[in-house]
Amino acid sequence: MSTRTVKNTRLKICISAGMKEIIEKAAVINGKSVSSYAVSALQEQALKDIREYETLTLNNQERDRFLNLMANPPKAVNPLKSLMQG
Repeated sequence: MSTRTVKNTRLKICISAGMKEIIEKAAVINGKSVSSYAVSALQEQALKDIREYETLTLNNQERDRFLNLMANPPKAVNPLKSLMQG
């Protein structure tokens, strides 16, 4: 038994004829329909953008804590000092 995702939402975009030809060629190369290729490419880029944003963005509290630790680093404990000195 296969499960199918119900697709009931549309995303309408307008592109140049040249861009459409590029997308059609890429879809053929990948053995996909234009719609399937476009959806997978958009999803991949969207997930990448979200991961990058969430990874590189600190909220205000995290930023303040980081800056405070950089300005006032905690003192190293003796075992750690000996490891760092060799």
